[in-house]
Parts: sequence; structure tokens; C-alpha cells
Amino acid sequence: MKVLISMIAPLYWSAAFPYDGTINGFSLTKGVFRKESQVEFPTGEQLRITHIARGLDADGILWFDIVINGFVPESLASSDINLQEFMETYIQTGAGQINAWASPTFTKDGHFLSLRCNHTVEYNPTLGRQAKNAQRLQVNSIRSSYLPDLEELQFQLSASLQGGLNGGACPVGFVQTGDSYCADIDECDLRRPCSHTCQNNLGSYSCSCPAGHVLATDNRNCRDLDECRLGSHQCPSGQECVNTPGSYRCLLRCGPGFRPNAEGTSCE
Repeated sequence: MKVLISMIAPLYWSAAFPYDGTINGFSLTKGVFRKESQVEFPTGEQLRITHIARGLDADGILWFDIVINGFVPESLASSDINLQEFMETYIQTGAGQINAWASPTFTKDGHFLSLRCNHTVEYNPTLGRQAKNAQRLQVNSIRSSYLPDLEELQFQLSASLQGGLNGGACPVGFVQTGDSYCADIDECDLRRPCSHTCQNNLGSYSCSCPAGHVLATDNRNCRDLDECRLGSHQCPSGQECVNTPGSYRCLLRCGPGFRPNAEGTSCE
């Protein structure tokens, strides 16, 4: 659970200290907004987190409803996990709409791993817009702990907002629209960069391969996965694994003077 810092993303976005003429989430939305987050783990599990911010109560406390659906890798439950500092990019993509993404890194038993996080924020469009189309949110000094007896997850961190690298204009992967918002560029449709399947992501894209194939080192082309060499085949004892494009076959091992038939089911 300690790795789920996205659960409190609306809090640190709302309270981040603004630099360079930026504006934090609370100043922009008055504490009333909806934030949808998707978190993808290195092993493929995904979480969807819905945050509904309901504004301040009479005591000045900001209220949230949080709904979590999905799965967390079991391997993270008992591991020694430490979150590293990270940066989120917030892009104004329309009236009352902001998209954001981040790749927080954490150490698991001494090994570095990364999450992929995407956020969509919706708020009352009459409240205006970010001071800059692109704002960077820096999260530092992160400490997290889980108290099992209390079933309580605690986070401590510092957060600040800055303008984008190019003065707050639309970043790479976006284009400015006629109404001065940032629209995502669909690289898959525009350039067709992948040999097989292209998935357009916010500000970027990713390539994937059909079963029996893996991405090459260029992360664009697919190459055959040799299940026989890797030992990931399911051939029973006494049968030989023969690699084929995108798959493999299991053939009988035949004695001297015999060979497998065309189906590989008997020797002849």
C-alpha cells in the first residue's frame, strides 16, 4: 500500500506551493473537482482511483471521497519500499479540464521500479484556467508508512509548482488549439511508428506486440519470442520443443532410424 501515492495526488496538487506565476489546485478549483487516476505497475496490474473533492467544511477541512478499483501486485505487500522524488506535468486541455501524468519511481528490496500514472481533472469551467498551459508539480522528501494495527496509511512530503520547461507553452506531444488549450497529438495515426500495435498515450505513445513476440530494443519493432530457448514452453518430458514464428511446437523424440510424423504425434 505504501506505493499508492496517487491516492493523495489531489491533496498535494491542491496544496502545492506555487512558483513562477503558477496556480495550485485549490486556488483554481476552490476545492471542488473530480479527479480520475490510473496507475499501472511494472508487472501489468492496474488500479483506477476516483477522487471527488467536495470543498471545505465549516472547520476549513477539505473533504474527499476516494474509490479504488483494481489490483496491486502481491509481491509489494511485504517488501521494503521507498518512494523517490518525482515530477508530474499538468496540461490544460480544455475549459475545466486538466490532464496530468507521472512516472514515480520506488525501490523494492533495493531494486528501482517505476509506475505509470495518468490523471484527468474536471472542475467548474467558469473558475478559469491554469496560469500556464503546462505546469510541473515537483514532489520531494517523501516518507510513507503503514500501521497495520490501525489500518492507517501515512504520507509526508513537500510539493511545489513551476512553469513548464518551455515557458508554460504546450509541451512535446501536444499542439496548441485555436482556443489556446493543448490538444494531444495522436502519434499512432500521424506517424504510424510501431510495427504492430500502437497505443496513443497522453503526450506520447507506446508499442506492443502480439502473443509470441516481444518488443525489440528500439521499442517499436517486434521480434519472435523463442520459447524453446527461454524454457517457457509447455512441452512434456520426452518431446522436443521446436520454435516457430510467434509460437512453438512439441515433437516426439524418436529413436535411431525413426522420425516424427507430420503431426509430431508418433514416430515412423
